[in-house]
Amino acid sequence: MSASTFRVTHPTPATRHPAPHTPTPPATPHTGNHAHTGNNGASPAPTTSPHPRTTTPAPVTASTATAPATAVTSPTVTTPAPATAAPAPAATTPAPTTTPVPAPPPTPATPTASPHYHPTLTTTVPTEYVHRASIAEVLLTGWQRLSDHTFHVTAQWPRGHAFYTHINGCHDPLIAAETIRQAGILLTHTEYHVPLDTHLLITHLNVTTHPRHLQATHTPANLQLHVTYTHIKQRRNTLTGATINVTITRNGHTAATGNGTFTCITPTIYQRLRTPHLTPTPPGTGTPTTPGTGMTSTTTGIPSTPGTPNTLTLPPTTPVPPHTVGRTHPTDVVLAHHPHPHTWNLHINPHHPTLFDHPQDHVPGMLLIEAARQATTATHHHHTLPTTITTHFTQYTELHTPTTITTTTHDPSTGSTSDGEDNNNSAGSTSDHGDHGDHGASNRNSTRHNNNHNNGSNNTRPHNDTNRSNTRQPHTRTTHITAHQNNTPTFHATITTPTT
Repeated sequence: MSASTFRVTHPTPATRHPAPHTPTPPATPHTGNHAHTGNNGASPAPTTSPHPRTTTPAPVTASTATAPATAVTSPTVTTPAPATAAPAPAATTPAPTTTPVPAPPPTPATPTASPHYHPTLTTTVPTEYVHRASIAEVLLTGWQRLSDHTFHVTAQWPRGHAFYTHINGCHDPLIAAETIRQAGILLTHTEYHVPLDTHLLITHLNVTTHPRHLQATHTPANLQLHVTYTHIKQRRNTLTGATINVTITRNGHTAATGNGTFTCITPTIYQRLRTPHLTPTPPGTGTPTTPGTGMTSTTTGIPSTPGTPNTLTLPPTTPVPPHTVGRTHPTDVVLAHHPHPHTWNLHINPHHPTLFDHPQDHVPGMLLIEAARQATTATHHHHTLPTTITTHFTQYTELHTPTTITTTTHDPSTGSTSDGEDNNNSAGSTSDHGDHGDHGASNRNSTRHNNNHNNGSNNTRPHNDTNRSNTRQPHTRTTHITAHQNNTPTFHATITTPTT
C-alpha cells in the first residue's frame, strides 16, 4: 500500500519539473528507434536522463505506473547511459562530413564565364555556322557583340593550309577573303538569328592586304576581326541582306581589310529559282542560262531540287600545267587550255576538298576568285602576291555550262592596256555591271538587289584602298578578269599586283 501510494504521489512533483527537462517532446513524433535519429544512430540511453523523474511517464495511465517501476529504481539502467552516450558522438561525427556534395561549386561558375566563352576559348566555331562540312576548313574561333551592329570576331590561320598556300613567305590573300566570308555567315546566323538552312547569296567580296603583316611564322596567325554591318535590309524584323565591313588585325597591326554584300534567300525561294537550271535541257532547246536572284550561294547542304550536282555532266577540259598558274599540285588548277590568248576554260573538279567542301549546284564563288587569281598569274607569267582583290558576282555560274575566263591588264606605270578580247574592256569596274536583260520576276528581283548592293559597295573601304594603292604605289598593275557563259558575263574581278 505504501509503495502504491508513493507511485501515486510521485507524479505530482514530476509534473512540476518536465518544463525544464523537455527532451521527451522529441520522442513524441519519433516513436520507437526513430527517436534516436537526431543522434545519428546513438543508443537509446541518451533519451533517458540521469534524473529519474524525467524518465517516468507514469502520469499517462494507472496501468503503466507499475510497469516502469523497475526502470525508475534500477541504477543499472541509468548509470551506463552516460558512458555509452559519450562515445556515440565521436563515432557519429565523421558521418556528417560525407553528406555535403562538392558538385554545386561549378554551377555558379558557368554563368559568370559564359559571356566570355566565345572570344576566350581556343576552339573553332561549329561548322554549321560558317557553312563548312570539314572542321579543318573553319577559320573562326569565337565572336562577341560590341553594339547593335558591331562585333568582335577571333580567327586563326594555320601555319600551312592545304589549298591557301604561302606566296613569297606570306599568307595567301584568298584566306583573308575566306575569313571575311565566314565572319559574315557566322554573325548572320548567330546574332541576327537567320535560320541555318537559309542561303546567303554573295554579290560582292573584296579584300585589301598589307603584305608586311601577312608574313608566315613558326606559329599560327591569331587574328582579331572588327566587323560592322551596314546597308541592313529587313522584312518583318528578319534580316534579308546587308554589307559587312571587316578589319583584320594581327598583333595590333592591320593585316587586311575587306567587305562583302549578301542577300538571304529562304529554301523555298531558292528551290523555285534554281530548279530550272538544275534540270538538264533536251538537245536543241538551248542551255538554261537565265540569271537567278543570287550569284554565289552558301548553305549547309544540297537544296532538295530535282537535279543534283551528281546528275549533271561537267564540260570536258584539260588543265594547264600547275607552274603556269602559280600552283604545285595539279588538283588545285582551275584553268584549262583555250585557243585564244588571254583566255582559258574553267576547269572544275567537284571532288576538291576545299573548293567543294560540300556538294554545290553551281560554281562556288571562291573557285571563281581562285580562277581570277590564276588567270592573273598566267597573264603576267610569274606568281605574285595580290594586294587588292575586288569581285562582283552578277549571276549564277552553272556547273554544266562551259565557262571561259578572260583577262585585261592595265599598267599604271606605262599607261598601257592589253586584253584578250575586244569586249573585255567591259570588265573594268565591279560597280558598273548589273543584271543583263529582263528574265522574268526572279531576274527583276536580282536587278533590284544588285542595284542596292552596288550603291552600298561603292563607298566601301576596299574600293577606295584600290584607288589609293595605285596612287601610292606606281609599280603595280591592275588586271580585270571576266567569266562568261554563252557570251554572258557571270563574274567580274579586279586584282592589283606589284610589278616586281
